[in-house]
Amino acid sequence: VEFRRSRSHASRFTGADSEGKDTGAVHAMLFELKDHLRIGWTDPRTGARHLCCDSPNLVADAGCVLGDPIIAPPDDGVEPEPGWPWVRRVEFVGDHAVRTMSPEQVTVTRDGMYHLWFVTCDATLGETLTVTGRTTWRNPHGYLPGMMRHMRPFFGTLALAYGGLAFWWAAKVAKAHYTHGTGAHAHGTVTNVVTQLHHCVTAVVAASFAESFLWYADYEYFNSVGTRPVLLAIIASCVGAAREAASRTLVLIVSTGYGVVRP
Repeated sequence: VEFRRSRSHASRFTGADSEGKDTGAVHAMLFELKDHLRIGWTDPRTGARHLCCDSPNLVADAGCVLGDPIIAPPDDGVEPEPGWPWVRRVEFVGDHAVRTMSPEQVTVTRDGMYHLWFVTCDATLGETLTVTGRTTWRNPHGYLPGMMRHMRPFFGTLALAYGGLAFWWAAKVAKAHYTHGTGAHAHGTVTNVVTQLHHCVTAVVAASFAESFLWYADYEYFNSVGTRPVLLAIIASCVGAAREAASRTLVLIVSTGYGVVRP
């Protein structure tokens, strides 16, 4: 992650007095969503919410460190987990306009929703600061977010089920066609109508298998690589729409009696 401040701000610290010294800082903060109220402090007298410890009065009232974000203890009195929220201070040195944060690997031991904030308690720096970079979030099972973790085995199981159904249906259709084809008194019109329905059902089963397999491949790729294959998701959505349209059309056709009570 790279932090960049304007040259006009950095030039304020040109000179021997600022050489090699901290002339501005950014804090990276990682915390669980349920702990968001611990970030900052509310003044009980005025009700004002303060994120940064930017005055001597706050140092005395909130017990914070001047120039740093305020992290309050839990309201429920439970001892917080050591090292959480996770905070790293990145300092600008001298009149340098760019500061790069060294790569950090953070191990999360509890399930939950987590936020990553970049905070600066220097008001003049905050007006000119830009942040560029990349963060990678990975669970023990892969890159899939926890809320989507169940989708991969679900669509994998569904694809296997539709594959088994396809083999069973193919065997039944082959047997029916063989029986009608070898029957001595097979009625040609009835056979043609039933065959058309068989083809429609076969198309729906095949589309169902293709849709579930494509979604499984989509989530498997996302879980392994960390990026979503957009084209695969588009194809799966199109196949799903076609399958749904075909299945509903088939239900309407059969409900009118086509192939059931008349040829």
